[in-house]
Amino acid sequence: MSNNITDAKILIVEDEPQINRLVELVLQSAGYYKIRKAYDGREALNLIKI
Repeated sequence: MSNNITDAKILIVEDEPQINRLVELVLQSAGYYKIRKAYDGREALNLIKI
C-alpha cells in the first residue's frame, strides 16, 4: 500500500453544487486527483458499490 496522497480515493458528498465544486478544487490543488462526487446519500452509496 502506498502512502502517496495521489493514490487516495476521495468521495465528496455534498448537496450544494457550489460547495461540492469548491471542495473538489481544494482537494485537486492539494494533489488529490482520484475524486468522485455525489450530491446525496443515495448517489454516494451507488458510487461506492462500483
